[in-house]
Amino acid sequence: MKNNKVKRVKPSYTLTKEEKTSLTYNGITFRSPLEIVTYKILEQSGLKFQYESVDYILQDKFVYPSEIWKDDNSRIFKKTRSTIVQPITHLPDFIVENNFIIEVKGWQTPDFKLRRKMLLHKLLKENDAKHYFMPSTIKSVLLSVERIKQILKDGISEEEINNN
Repeated sequence: MKNNKVKRVKPSYTLTKEEKTSLTYNGITFRSPLEIVTYKILEQSGLKFQYESVDYILQDKFVYPSEIWKDDNSRIFKKTRSTIVQPITHLPDFIVENNFIIEVKGWQTPDFKLRRKMLLHKLLKENDAKHYFMPSTIKSVLLSVERIKQILKDGISEEEINNN
């Protein structure tokens, strides 16, 4: 019987006091301390990566031609006409080696869950499916980076990635 246990990686990096309070590193402003740690881990890994480099449009903006009635919290509904509905976009945290997405999330909001589904559907429709990682701890970031390196080392082609 095959041993399918995940190799345990001992986190070798913890947050410094400065990283817990400042969200800027290398002139880049991050959204969370874990994103800074992920950036540093990716730097040390030797992998090619970009931070928040591709803003995917998941749904185009459009004009809704009928009336929309909005409650302005004073029990009065205001009517608007021909409302422009803004596009739905998603900006993944890290694109690694053009075939991997790392989305660092400590807490998954309902909004994020919906955008993630829409992004995965878009990538599938465009035949651009990528490996998608959602680490929420330093340990899981390290495991994600090790898995990416293993996939690259094993020589899995872009075609195989798109077919899986």
